[in-house]
Parts: sequence; C-alpha cells; structure tokens
Amino acid sequence: MSRKTLLALAAGLVLAAPIQAQNIEWKTLNQEVLSLYQQGKYAQAQIVAEQALSLARTLKGNRSLEVATLHGNLGLVLRAEGKFAEAEEQLKRCLSIRESALGSEHPDVAAALNNLGELYISLNQLTLAERHFKRALAIRERKNGGNHPAVAQLLHNLGALYDIRNQNALAEPLYRRALSIREREFGEASVEAQATEFNLATLLEQTGRYSAAEASYARIVETLDKTLGPQHPRLVPVLAGWGAFKLRRGEFEAAESRLQRARNIAESRLGNPHPDAALVLNTLAQLRQAQGKMLEAETLMRQTLSAHEALYGDRHLAVASSAANLASLRREQGRYDEAVALARRAMSIQEAVLGARHPVVARTLNNLAQTYAAQNAFDKAEAGFREANLILEQGLGADSPQLLGNLNDLGRLYERAEQYDKAEAQYLRALKLWETANKAEHPAVAALRADLGTLMIAQKRFDEADKQLKLALQTREKILVPDHPLIADSLHRLGRLQAAQGKPEEAIATFQRALAINEKNFGVNHEKLLPDLNALVANQQALKKLAEVEALQIRVVTLQEQRLGPTHPEVMTLVAALAATEEEQNKLAEAEALQRRVLVYREKTFGMDHVRVAESLYTVATLNQKMHRGKEAESYYLRAQATWEKTVGPEHNTLAAVQLALGDLRREAGKPAEAEPFYQRALAIWEKNTPESSHVATVLNNLGVIRSAQAKYADAEPFYTRALKIKERTLGPQHPSLAVVLDNLAIVYGQTNRAALANQTSARAKAIRDLSKS
Repeated sequence: MSRKTLLALAAGLVLAAPIQAQNIEWKTLNQEVLSLYQQGKYAQAQIVAEQALSLARTLKGNRSLEVATLHGNLGLVLRAEGKFAEAEEQLKRCLSIRESALGSEHPDVAAALNNLGELYISLNQLTLAERHFKRALAIRERKNGGNHPAVAQLLHNLGALYDIRNQNALAEPLYRRALSIREREFGEASVEAQATEFNLATLLEQTGRYSAAEASYARIVETLDKTLGPQHPRLVPVLAGWGAFKLRRGEFEAAESRLQRARNIAESRLGNPHPDAALVLNTLAQLRQAQGKMLEAETLMRQTLSAHEALYGDRHLAVASSAANLASLRREQGRYDEAVALARRAMSIQEAVLGARHPVVARTLNNLAQTYAAQNAFDKAEAGFREANLILEQGLGADSPQLLGNLNDLGRLYERAEQYDKAEAQYLRALKLWETANKAEHPAVAALRADLGTLMIAQKRFDEADKQLKLALQTREKILVPDHPLIADSLHRLGRLQAAQGKPEEAIATFQRALAINEKNFGVNHEKLLPDLNALVANQQALKKLAEVEALQIRVVTLQEQRLGPTHPEVMTLVAALAATEEEQNKLAEAEALQRRVLVYREKTFGMDHVRVAESLYTVATLNQKMHRGKEAESYYLRAQATWEKTVGPEHNTLAAVQLALGDLRREAGKPAEAEPFYQRALAIWEKNTPESSHVATVLNNLGVIRSAQAKYADAEPFYTRALKIKERTLGPQHPSLAVVLDNLAIVYGQTNRAALANQTSARAKAIRDLSKS
C-alpha cells in the first residue's frame, strides 16, 4: 500500500447528518467509530461500525442516506484493516444508495467515488482508480468550482495515482494545485495541506530535487512546531518520513536525530500500540540495518511486527510488510531458513489480500529469490526473479525503478553463476528501458552501471568497465551526500578495476577513500570494512609494503574475531596469513606464536593425527629452526614426521621435507655424519616421486657440503654436478639459486688443483648474482 495514499485517509470518516433524539444511540456509536479510527484501533472500530450500521438499518431502512454513510465509514475502517474485498462491498453499497437517492451529479456521490478510488489504488487497480477519481473531480468542479477543498482532495489523490505510475509530470501540478487550495482553506498547519506537501516532497526526491525535498520536510516540521507545539503527535509520521529521506541519502546521524525525536513523541503522546509509533520503529530498524547493527535492527523489527499484529491481527498487510523486512534481515544474517519462512508468511498474506499479481507481492517474491540466491539454489532464485519482474512490468510499467532493481538482481544471479552473457543482457535491458524514459540520474541506474562495470572486470573488458564505473560514481556523487555508503561502493569497484589493471598504487588510494567513508558511517570496528581492508592487504602485498600489510591484517583478524569468534576456521586462515607476513619481516617470535595458535586450533578441531596438524607442526618447527632453537625445532619436526607417516605413508614428499629439515639441524649443530642419513632418506623419496625437482638438487648440494666438510672432495663433486644440472634444467641457467651450487663446486675445483676451472665457475656464480641484483 502506498505511503502517499495513506496520508490522505485521516479525514475519510464522516459523521452522519443531525438526527432525532430517538436515534441518539447509533449516532453515538458512529462518533465512537471516528474516535477509534483516529486512534488506529481499527479492529474495535469495525465492531462498533457494524453495530451502528445494524441499528441504523432497523431505524432508517436499508436504502437511507444515513445507512449509506455508515456503509462508507465501515468500508474505510475495513480498508484500514486490510480487508479490501469486504471494504469494496461496503463502499459500493454506499455509492449505489447515494446515486439512487441523490442522482449521479451530487457531491456525496463524488465522495463515495473518491473512497472507492482510494481502495483501488491499494489494490493496484490503477485504471479503475483513475476512472473514479476523474468522475468525482468532474462532479466537484461542476458543483463547487475549481477551488473547493473537496476538489483539492481529488487533486491530491489523482496526483498520488500518477506518482505511483511514475508519471511525475502529471502528478506534480496536481499536488501543487491541491496544496494551494488546502493552505488557503485550512491553513499551512492543517492535516490536509501537510499530507499534500509530504507527497510533494517525496516526488521531489524521486526526481532528484533533493534540496527542494529537504526544504519541504523542514517546512512541514517548522510549521507544526509553531502551530501545534514541538510534542504534538502529528509530528510523528512527518519526522519519520524526514528520517527515512535522510536514511536514503546516507545521512545516518541526521536520520537518527529525527527518528529519535519522533520516537520520543510517540512514546509520550500516542497509545501503545499505535500505527504511527510502529512506523517510527520500522524506520529505525531500517536505519540500524543500514548501519550494520543487526541485533538492534532485529529487536526493532520484532517490536514493529508485534505492534502490527496487536493492531490488525495476523493477516494484515502491515504484518506482511513487517515479516518481509525481518526476512531481509535474516538473509543478511545468514539465517536462510528463517528468511524463507518469513517471506512466505508475508506473501501468503499479500496474495490473500491483494491477489497474486500485485506489485507488493512481487517485492516479497524478489526478497525470497534473493534468499534462494544466497543459498545457491539457482533454479529457485531465477524462477522467483523472473516471476517478480513479470508482475512488476505488468503492474507498474517497464520503466519503474522497482523493476530496474529487480532486473539488476537477476543480472547479479547470472553473474554469480558465471553466465556473463545473460547477466549483461539483464543490465543492458534495464539501462535501455530507463534511458528511453529520459531518467538518467537515479540511484537505480547508478547501481546498474556499477554492476555492469564489475561484470566487465571479470571479463577483462577494462576500458568498458572504467566507463561504466565512472558514470556510476559520477551519478552517485551528484545525487547523494559525499559520504554515502554507495559512493564508497563505487570507489571500491573502481579500486578493483585498478588492481586488475596492475595499478596497485592507484587501487590503494581508491580503496583508502572507500574505507574512510565506511569508517565514518559504520565505525572503525565494523564488518562492512572487511572488503576494503582485504583489498588493501592484497594491493599492499603486491608492492611488498609489509609493514602496511601487517597493520591491515591485524585489523582484519580483530574484526573477524569479533564477528566469528577467535577459533573460527576463517579467523585461523587469517592468523596463518598474518604469521607469514611476520615471518617475511623476520619477526620470527611473533610469527611462531601465531602459528602455534593455529596448531592448537587444528589439534582440537581435527585430532592429533591429521595432515593439517602435521602441516602446522612443520611450520612451527621451521620458525624455531630459523630462531636457532634446535631442540624445539627437532621436537616439532619429529611430531610432524610421525603424523605424516600415519596419514600419508612413509614415502610421501612431505616426509622428505622433514628429513631434509632434520638433516639441516644436525649439520647446523656441527654433526654432519648424523645429518647424512636424513639427507639420504629425503633423496630416496624425492628421486622416486619427483626426480627432476629442485628439492632433489637441494639435497644433492647438502650431501656435497657434508663430503666437502669431511675433505672428501672427489665424493662431493658428483653431488654438486648433479644438483647443478637439475637446477639448470628446471630453473634455467641464470637462476639465482645456481650461484650457491657453483660456489661450492668452485671450492671443490680449487681443492683438487683445477684453478682455471675454479675461477671460471666462481666468475659464473658472480655474474648470476650481479644479474639478480640489477
């Protein structure tokens, strides 16, 4: 149901004409209906309205004008409850009686036509609504002239209809004419004038005139403050609407202040529950969700749902809307089964009340499809998006922002499934539909261009991606506040393009801009910062700026610990990556402590005899070895060896790596004879599995070193020679690692009286080193 339409209902109920004393009881009942309606107590109002109607029928007859009025009032109450089929029956009876009694040109017939038109807007039967409004307007203008308050009501409602259709050029002059009449007849602070100005403000926002929209909201509040006082209940829906405007603009602090003021007034001046109070809670919940404060958002959404259930029962459209909002939150929280159940509950209500082809149903169906997409249920998601899009196109037209958003969602589904041609077709179709309507500067279009640009990055169409992403950013910068999260989104996407183009310096600057915006909006310890932080890690690593990488990784680990807990698998992966950065900076103690944390986690998670545990044992051992803590290193290596022998067998390459490391420990401790058996076992495993690998060359070189240390140069030479040939074949003749083997071989040549060959070999080693430095 449209927000614009609801604002016109406050004056909908009417009292019957003055009546005789014997009829005082049903007149009193009718007054009570009006009071209950204004308090938002619709279920109670219905009971009283039915009592009044029954009594009036007995006293006045079924076709009296008094009974017609009561039929109309009951119809409006039923409509407020979301009982649209019953409401239509009552409103049609009111119209029928009045036409029979008064003729087709009477102002009271026009009032009945208007009420039916409002109901048909709720049902999205816009052509039927337009027919009723136009007929009523013609009657009013002929009977009352063009400046009558009743004419203003019809101008307002007809404007709302065109507004819903996105026919802004038709809607705006109707709103302005209605506003002029209402301000003159009722005053600027009247319910009627401000309902119209509120609708006009939303239209100004939709057409990109944000300053004018802001001025309208401010004017309404200022007028109410002066005329009714700063605590008047009529401020509540206006402040809620202004807060929603600020939220859409990304001005979270401004939205907060307006919504909290509305909440304070509602709590002190309105009953609990009350429709306007529930409206405030719902908008506050959306703000918390946008801020990433999911627990607070959940609490507020549950309060809204409870309020709507208490007000209307469990089958009202407001209840469905609350359930759909909570479903969206559940999806964002990753609680998919609950999200599906809530969305289906919402759709069940909406289809029963509005029919299966109503745009409101399409919104919830799209919500459900997004949940299926998050669950990787591609077929269900695709079917849901397609059906929702068909409903919207039939109901709102091909250029509605809502349809464009849904087309975009379907495009994202195809992109996620790497069906890039289908994704691009969706994006381009939506862009063409919008641009044909000459509406180029709208958030929906910027979102389309952003997604299209991201798709083109995946396809390495960098020039095209650059064009689309910059157009998206330009649009967002023009129509949004400078620190809006969507501007950060555009900057992040541009950073991804720059990184893909091999421009890490530019990418870092762009990601830092995005991060600064998100930090301002969400704080410095929020999970929404993770994409920017991770992107900065990758690009700083590309530049080998290890200190910057370390600081960023620490932030990422801290955030993920807060979000997932200190022993979550994703956190452990990040801890291991941080350890690698610490090791690369030669911060060996820090790296070793982090890797031991990973080891403890793996032991608890997988048990002691698991390959992942052996990997951690080996990593911790290497760090201890680098720190010259031989005993600790050997202990970890031996544990890794025992685990790998149990899990992968005694001839796996991992066992060779352990043997090499244990041999190095013995050799570094000055025990070459003890080292050789480990080297020999490593050599046997690698020669069997990967005879031409650089690992074989490494072991051969180390065996040569042992022989040289024992002055067994003739034995050492074949090891060096074989090692050199393998490295030349596998790594190329100029690889830096050849220099070590060449130096060792030159020593052997020198010790065996081959000076010329020794000099030649040394010179080659030096040339390789010089080349690697250049």
